[in-house]
Amino acid sequence: MIDGEATIEYLNGRVAELEQERDQLAAHVERLRKAALDAIHFIPGGQVKASLRDAYDETPTTSLARRDLIKQAEALEEVCQKHSRDMIHPRIIQCLAEDLRQQAEALT
Repeated sequence: MIDGEATIEYLNGRVAELEQERDQLAAHVERLRKAALDAIHFIPGGQVKASLRDAYDETPTTSLARRDLIKQAEALEEVCQKHSRDMIHPRIIQCLAEDLRQQAEALT
């Protein structure tokens, strides 16, 4: 049954690859939608073109990394808001969240 086990192992690996690709594409679409919304609301020529160009030039992998960093920052900020009374140093968590946001901005 080695052939069957190898096939299952291959398929599990392939599923993992496809799930990662799907997540990358979903994050990229989020970024493109944001750029389109900016264009609809702000229509100043040069800025809109630059925003759209940046979004189209960005790779799905970068979009996913950017999205994940922002989500991590949001989670830290939420913890800080909900539990700041219980924390010894909430400013440390706020600094971590700010660092994550800066890393996300550096990816754009």
